Amino acid sequence: MFSKGDLTQIVTRDYQGAFNEVKQSVNGTVTNLKELVGQIKDATTRSIPPPRKSPLVMPTCRNAPKNRHPAWRKPPPAWKN
Repeated sequence: MFSKGDLTQIVTRDYQGAFNEVKQSVNGTVTNLKELVGQIKDATTRSIPPPRKSPLVMPTCRNAPKNRHPAWRKPPPAWKN
């Protein structure tokens, strides 16, 4: 159940002493995990607006015009004496 990710079940059997403490801990953990999973689902289903594009972003080589040869690929001119 719990070890396989099934958060729909809790321990219902009666125990005494330390086993009862373990039961309470396991059931509390299951409850907390259910709440956490619910919060994550809520957060991921909300509509998040896309980030604004900054006007100062420089184009990369990937989106540079394809009809121009990038100057940085040309070898530097040879030095003349």
